[in-house]
Amino acid sequence: MSSISEGSSISDGWLCPILDRAAALLLAWEQNGLHPSELRVHPEVYERLAGLRAREMRAGVPLLVLGTDVVADADLTRDGFALTP
Repeated sequence: MSSISEGSSISDGWLCPILDRAAALLLAWEQNGLHPSELRVHPEVYERLAGLRAREMRAGVPLLVLGTDVVADADLTRDGFALTP
């Protein structure tokens, strides 16, 4: 796995499809009265999101995406995600 550091020049375009699919599923859950406690993503995705939010995380703010805590899950593929009830 490559390390992606804060300020990297790597394009984040590969994150968009993951977040788009997660947002659609999150909306479907919320329309059914469900509110997930966490968004699980591949560690490389977590690392990149954490890099994008490094300043906030250094200030003690948890990593939140789509209003949900983000957790690394090595069992997921790089383009996979899971919502936890």
